[in-house]
Amino acid sequence: QSSGTVLSAIFLGLSYFDLGTNISGLQNRIGSLFFVLILFSFSSLTALDLFISERGIFIRERANGAYQASPYFCAKIMTDLIPLRIMLPAIFSVIFYFMAQFSESLEHFVKYMLCLVLVNISCASQLFLVSALSSSLAGPPPPTSLSVIHFAHVPASTFISSIIILVMVLFGGLLLNFESMPVYISWIRYLSHLGYMYEALLGNELESISIEVDVEVAEAAGGLNLGGNIFLDAFALDPANFWRNIGVTAGIGTLYLILAYLALRFCVRYKA
Repeated sequence: QSSGTVLSAIFLGLSYFDLGTNISGLQNRIGSLFFVLILFSFSSLTALDLFISERGIFIRERANGAYQASPYFCAKIMTDLIPLRIMLPAIFSVIFYFMAQFSESLEHFVKYMLCLVLVNISCASQLFLVSALSSSLAGPPPPTSLSVIHFAHVPASTFISSIIILVMVLFGGLLLNFESMPVYISWIRYLSHLGYMYEALLGNELESISIEVDVEVAEAAGGLNLGGNIFLDAFALDPANFWRNIGVTAGIGTLYLILAYLALRFCVRYKA
């Protein structure tokens, strides 16, 4: 996946090369930030196979006393999180961030990379839970196993996971304004890690730049410059919430990891 990440970063870097600070540049900045969140959300679908592909082996070896669920879970999680959920977003950030020429500050770059890592981890953790609750994708589960949720085939689990991600995208802050959401459905936004990371990324980017607005009546004065905070206010986003959003997203990812372990530990029955 590393080559795919590099190629994606280069392609997007060429597509969003040298973002300006005019209105079209603002549109491109917003679009690129949200697109990258979607990209890493869907790339986390590879996490579905983490526990499912070896479900039969895990059940048999645990039944024979070879190991407990906790060391198996930790080993699988670490071999997935470090190379795929941490290193790949970091590589992507180094390439794409500077090609697009976002805010030229080490602090802003580190915050950008942190957001990509966290959204990848939180979304993958969500799919770890689906994986732990699912039966083997290779065929019928062994007779000694019992899953709370039985997804008999690959398309079923992939479809469910894709719907979950799309709901998170819908309530991510770009497609629906936070303040205009109907009350009876607005609570879903608090479950969307994309929403937290979108506010963090956009606040990190726009708080330090000025947008050049060409107004006909102000042409004689060379145009009009508006601070990025004006647009953040219009989008109901607050850059002061950056670390709150980081903490909430990290908490969401941690919660899903705990639930995934509990599902693996208690939802799979076996006979010694």
